[in-house]
Parts: sequence; structure tokens; C-alpha cells
Amino acid sequence: MSQPNQEIYCYPIAERVFDPSLSPYSSFLSYSRKWNDTSSYKTIPAPLCIQNRIQQFCIDTFRKIQATGYVRFDLRMNESGDRICVIDVNANASLGCEEGSSLRAMLDAGGIGYEDVLARIILGSQRSKN
Repeated sequence: MSQPNQEIYCYPIAERVFDPSLSPYSSFLSYSRKWNDTSSYKTIPAPLCIQNRIQQFCIDTFRKIQATGYVRFDLRMNESGDRICVIDVNANASLGCEEGSSLRAMLDAGGIGYEDVLARIILGSQRSKN
């Protein structure tokens, strides 16, 4: 259970941008698209104008679901930008840092080293045991 005064760190937000030739009904990341057809989307840092708002949304959601450790939220925002919805909470999110991955885009956006992420997760898990 998350503690009221627990330090929660949110990395920069990354977004998947789909090829504009795809229909709106095809603009999602299916298993096949993620692993076989990576040319139909790219993962980039989200625009700075929405970073703070989405980060605060994620921190608030982390607290509301009483999460611990690390999670990755999959979100959707409507076109007008006034509504954010949680699609999925990945409580054991991939820590793969290969080119094109969500984690790589987040770290690149913030100038954060991969080792820093691993150290934060390890130290956080040690603190939560005490």
C-alpha cells in the first residue's frame, strides 16, 4: 500500500504516434503491431505542454490505487486534451531499454540514465521492506 508521504517519482511521458494513414480504429498497439509491424508507429516524448498535467495525473492515480514499487500507466487522452483515461496499469512493466521502447523514449526525454532507473527501483524496494 502506498504511504501518504511516500516519494513518488514520475519519469517524462512518452507517447506512441501512429502513421496518419491508419484509420482511427487501427490506431492502437496490438500484439502483432508491437512485435511485427513497428513501422506503423513511433514512440516519442509527449509535448512539453502536457507533461506536467499527465505526470500529476499518474502520481494521483498511483496514490488512488495504493500502488507500490514501480508501474507504467497506459493512457489515452481525447483529442481536445481535456480527458485522460487509464487503459492499463502495468505493475510489472518491461524494463527493456531498446531503441523505440517506451522506457527509452522517457529516459531520452529527461536525459536520464538506464542505471539510474534500476537503482531507483532497487532502492525503493529495499525501503518498502523496512
